[in-house]
Order: sequence, then C-alpha cells, then structure tokens
Amino acid sequence: MWRNTFIAVRWALVAASIVTGGVSALLWYRSAQVSHDPFMGRVEPADAAFAHELRLGALMRDSMDVSRLNRKAALLTAWSIGLSALASIVGAFV
Repeated sequence: MWRNTFIAVRWALVAASIVTGGVSALLWYRSAQVSHDPFMGRVEPADAAFAHELRLGALMRDSMDVSRLNRKAALLTAWSIGLSALASIVGAFV
C-alpha cells in the first residue's frame, strides 16, 4: 500500500517539475524576445536631446521588463530543480 502511495507522489512531483520547467523555459524565451523600440512606432523627434531621453527611457523600461521576466524564470527553474530532486528522493523508497 505504501509503495503505491510513493509511486503516486513521485509521479506528481515529476509532473510538477515538468510543468514548472516548461513555464520557466517559456519565460526565458519571452525575456529574450523583448524588443527595444525607443520611439514606440512614432517618428524620431527632431530635437536630439529629447530623442536621447526617449532612447534612455525605453532602454530602462525594456531592461526592467527583461529583469522581471528573468527573475520569475529563475525562481521557477529553482522550483523545478527542487521538485525533481524531491521526486528522486521519493523514488529511492519505491
């Protein structure tokens, strides 16, 4: 009876590990696809100083988007590794 419980728990942990790993891979991919568009589809302003400010603002915005996605992906990757390790430990008792 305990054997079946350990097998069910192990497979649940494996499934959770696969799901969190897949979601983290999707977040890593999305962070790599963040595009840098300083003028957001508009024509570049004639004033060079204003254009420079727009470029810096867009770079800051895009960097924050990438870092937010990377942070989430790193946390999910850590969870996936932890769940996988836990599944291996539970699998040792089967």
